[in-house]
Amino acid sequence: KNVSDSLGLFIVKCENLIEKDDSAYKISNTYTNSQVKNALIFNALHQLSTSVNSIIKVNLAQSNSTFGFQIASEIINVSLKKLDVKCIQILNPIFSKASLLFDRVILIMHQEKFNSNDSVISANNGQTSSKYVQVLSKKLKLFQVNNLGSFTYCSLLASYIKQLVKHIINIFIRQCCLIKPLSDSGKLRLIGDISQVELTLSNFYQIKTLDPEYKQLRAFKRIFYIETNLEMLDSSEIQVLNPLDVLHHLISRGPEKLKYPFETKNWSITKYSKAIDDNSAILFYKIILKNINQYASLVNQSGAKSYHPVFPVLKSYINNLLEK
Repeated sequence: KNVSDSLGLFIVKCENLIEKDDSAYKISNTYTNSQVKNALIFNALHQLSTSVNSIIKVNLAQSNSTFGFQIASEIINVSLKKLDVKCIQILNPIFSKASLLFDRVILIMHQEKFNSNDSVISANNGQTSSKYVQVLSKKLKLFQVNNLGSFTYCSLLASYIKQLVKHIINIFIRQCCLIKPLSDSGKLRLIGDISQVELTLSNFYQIKTLDPEYKQLRAFKRIFYIETNLEMLDSSEIQVLNPLDVLHHLISRGPEKLKYPFETKNWSITKYSKAIDDNSAILFYKIILKNINQYASLVNQSGAKSYHPVFPVLKSYINNLLEK
């Protein structure tokens, strides 16, 4: 009980020392005193938790460990869980604010021009990638060095890093699928950006271990080489991607009259992206189906003899989704 009480007092002391001002979470060219202080507190909490857990395991493994020690270890474990909770409370705001920042950086892509035939950035001509990719690379490096550099690397920190990278990949693919119009040179530029994002994330985390996110990133890069026809729905690239991303990508291949849900709702892309996170995908399937039918009506009213090649692909794909 004395050990448990001591751990409790240590936790209270750490709670009072944790910095919660903006300087503790910002991503800038230099680390702040608040960031270093919180990292040191995290390290102390983690080290204490690891050491006490190790002692308990050693003693419990001994054949002569008493029933009394087993009871004591259960009491101590309650305090150890509180240590872990405090570590989580330090990491949560750091990664939450970082996630929001990286989201905003990725959204910069919608300020770029991907519909111009003179905007191509070749992967082998020595030029750099799009501005948003450069900013993402810089901010991610600063986050790694200044915000996380003082933290003891452990399984808890690794899990936060993993979730952040998964989130970045998901948001990146989503936003890429919302780019329209997209010229041929714009496609090549975007393919180059995908390669650069993959490289940037690889320097931050072992992204090849992420499933399905890494497979989705690689598949999305290849999807631009697939022709628009019904056969594309059987491709491995389509099978591995998020269905809503597939729908968005197919819309990006279509004519101006074929609208995204955020266009018919008069939402900003930021608001639409948040709505996707907060709602069931089926809601957006239904909106897209309505938009597809609206497009067909406009074509019929115009007297055109045929629909855009992406129309039957979209119709088939979304009908399959809604039938599941």
